[in-house]
Amino acid sequence: MLLKEFVASDTLSLSAYEIILGRFERWYYSNAPVIQEERLSLMIDRGMVHFTDENTVVLQKNYSDKVVSEYLLKHKKAFLKNKETVVYTTELALFLLRSSLTIHEKASIIPLFKKDILSVEVANGVIGVLKVVQIALEPDFIVKAMSLSQMTNEKIFVLIYTLEKYTPN
Repeated sequence: MLLKEFVASDTLSLSAYEIILGRFERWYYSNAPVIQEERLSLMIDRGMVHFTDENTVVLQKNYSDKVVSEYLLKHKKAFLKNKETVVYTTELALFLLRSSLTIHEKASIIPLFKKDILSVEVANGVIGVLKVVQIALEPDFIVKAMSLSQMTNEKIFVLIYTLEKYTPN
């Protein structure tokens, strides 16, 4: 009970909060609290917010894509098993494409991106992955990614691969 009151409080400075939080190392939240973003980020970093579908929804509804990406990457194994439950935004996709995920892990989430989240940066990330890992994507998605990307050499490789794949023999 005391920890729940402490976590929900924003009266302590962030540094005091961090020190006290360290005293509850083995404690975790099954349901993510709605608190200040910096405080939640500290809890995520310490593994105090478990990966659940409910927590994913709460975090995506109430916090920045940066915090959501920290949460997903902290629970990488569970995230990759449940990657379909995540709503990918432009910023979240960008954080994940720039993250420490392996190229194959990135390739596994790209098919879940909607074409309307593509920006120049996301398209560059997608094309960079497609140059290394050939994955099946919707033609409209590939066309938009190709049109937005500024990675000319990589786009040529992806174009050749795509034409070979979709051209009847």
